[in-house]
Amino acid sequence: MAGRQRGYEFSRKGQKRIGTADLWIVTYAEVQRPTQVTAPAGAPVPMRGEFYIDPATGHVVRTVMRTDGRDESAYADRPGSFVWVPRIQIDVTYRLDPKLKAWVPVEMKELYERRIEVLTLYRDVLQLPPVRDRCPDTAAEVGRRRPAPCDCPAAAKQGTL
Repeated sequence: MAGRQRGYEFSRKGQKRIGTADLWIVTYAEVQRPTQVTAPAGAPVPMRGEFYIDPATGHVVRTVMRTDGRDESAYADRPGSFVWVPRIQIDVTYRLDPKLKAWVPVEMKELYERRIEVLTLYRDVLQLPPVRDRCPDTAAEVGRRRPAPCDCPAAAKQGTL
């Protein structure tokens, strides 16, 4: 399996057993310029990584995204200036949420060059109504289990009350 989709190249690189599932490993690399991520001075920062896919269901069980770090001194606006962009890896694990009947993120690990590590755990994932039915003031949605129409100033301004 090899393919290309909007600036990316994909290739099946093998299989890996995780738990009881034999997952396909599909790699990808961003090949089109400009890249989706750019450094502060505009230099391209291409992404690459893997999808771990259950071939029996098509579900994505894990994703990994990487970027290479770069010294931007050659791209900076002023001679002698320097911008450092770290190497980054973001690893996300997904699971089937029985209440939502959808695959949702369970854990996201971020690793930045110079050993900065971030771990995000997801619990009690909520299904929000379509954006048109939600309060335009997203802060009003925090902590609500069942979003309801709100009386925030942004909703009144948009005539959604």
